[in-house]
Amino acid sequence: MGKMMRIKKKDFDKIMKRDGYKIIFFYIDGCCPCKTIEPIMDDLTIAYDGEIDFYKYRLENILDFKEDPIIQKYRATPFPCTVFFKGDEEIHRIYGEESKAVFRKACENLIHG
Repeated sequence: MGKMMRIKKKDFDKIMKRDGYKIIFFYIDGCCPCKTIEPIMDDLTIAYDGEIDFYKYRLENILDFKEDPIIQKYRATPFPCTVFFKGDEEIHRIYGEESKAVFRKACENLIHG
């Protein structure tokens, strides 16, 4: 993969039905912690290529967060919110800005339980 794949609303359910490990990074443009985490996620996408699929979902407008069915279903606020899945089962989540080591440990826990 190399970089996180962007998910659009119309594709979200199809992605969630896939087996395997996946991480979804929920963000909004202009969010400083989101900008800090995105390169960490890109690095981890390379490190875990073939083991974990990395996706990002962008909320178009912060004022729409209560209207967005995906944000509401996955309780993906405050931003950034990173959710770790095995298939469609949530295993872990991280709110806000954390170090690369914290995200790497969460990836290891996702794979190795």
